[in-house]
Amino acid sequence: MNSLTENNNNKAFYPLLEGSIVIPGDVIGEAENIKSGSGTTIVDKKIIATTFGILHYGRERKLVWVEPIKQIKLPRKNDLVIGEVISSGSTIASIKTWFIIKKDKNSNRVIFIQLEKPFSANLHISQLGIRTEALSKVIKIGDVILAKVIMNHTLPLNIAINNNLLGIVAARCSSCGAPLIKKQGLYCEVCNRKEIRKISSLYDYEKFMTLIKTYKPKRYLVMELE
Repeated sequence: MNSLTENNNNKAFYPLLEGSIVIPGDVIGEAENIKSGSGTTIVDKKIIATTFGILHYGRERKLVWVEPIKQIKLPRKNDLVIGEVISSGSTIASIKTWFIIKKDKNSNRVIFIQLEKPFSANLHISQLGIRTEALSKVIKIGDVILAKVIMNHTLPLNIAINNNLLGIVAARCSSCGAPLIKKQGLYCEVCNRKEIRKISSLYDYEKFMTLIKTYKPKRYLVMELE
């Protein structure tokens, strides 16, 4: 996918990339340089998004429109979800899920779609992917988790974290509450000690904790995973 910001002029005319998720009020471009299509309007000579959706350009970037995104009401089997651990016992952990993840096949852009309402999910020790005496030893309350839905039409959702991509993506120290950094596992720089978690290969405390804390009230956002 080619960037629409190859030079300063293009950056002014086309501030957003093809395929970006936009929300009402986002500035898409200058009205004198591009025609307003469905899902957009013109305000003060600027093209503004009027709906949640995916941004598209057409006719050699002379037309722009927004494809509405249908609201997802319930995660389905094989969907990836992000949530917060609210309890963790010997065999079961309870998760409050906030987001479904969709990845753009043509780029490294990952779309996070907030659920219409958060759903409860259960993680059983058999879906952990590693051996442990108790789930609570490797999954802690407050952890942010990336998981896969493994069954349709169940509430709470049944989820798994049984591969390298899945697991904890943000966590705090169980002793002092400081952010844990990825360093041969997880490490607390304040307590100068390691903590055990079933971590995801995408672990990034700042990115995922910011997502949970800041963007939960919003419907859609786009992030870049490096």
